[in-house]
Amino acid sequence: MGDARYQIDEVSAMTGLTKRSLRYYEEVNLLVPEERSEGRYRLYSDADVAKLRHIVALRDALGYTLDEIKEVLAAEEELARIRTVLPAVTDAPAQIAACERALTILQREEERAARKLEQIAAVRQRYQERIQRTKQRLAELRAAPRP
Repeated sequence: MGDARYQIDEVSAMTGLTKRSLRYYEEVNLLVPEERSEGRYRLYSDADVAKLRHIVALRDALGYTLDEIKEVLAAEEELARIRTVLPAVTDAPAQIAACERALTILQREEERAARKLEQIAAVRQRYQERIQRTKQRLAELRAAPRP
């Protein structure tokens, strides 16, 4: 039994992305559906939809740029290759090298996420400071004698 296939309208509804965004993601090689219908319509798999949802989460939750998202996806693809190949590797030094490579990738991506979270925290901190100043000013205005 094969993977379901969805046309662009369905994927747009499932992911919240516009058809224009989906076409743009294909244009910049962020996600290229592997199949087309006989009428040359894009056909998206369940894996494509999952990947698009992941892209949306990276973009919306962490504010990643499309270039950063490409880098994250490339890192995740490399990790998947390592996971696939590693069980067949019997040479201990090669296993160690593969695990070290995976660790390097994971640490780099964790650092990237940490930087984004620090940026988000800094923006939040600025808003919190402005809220406090505005509350203080409002309290002063309410406490001031009225003419």
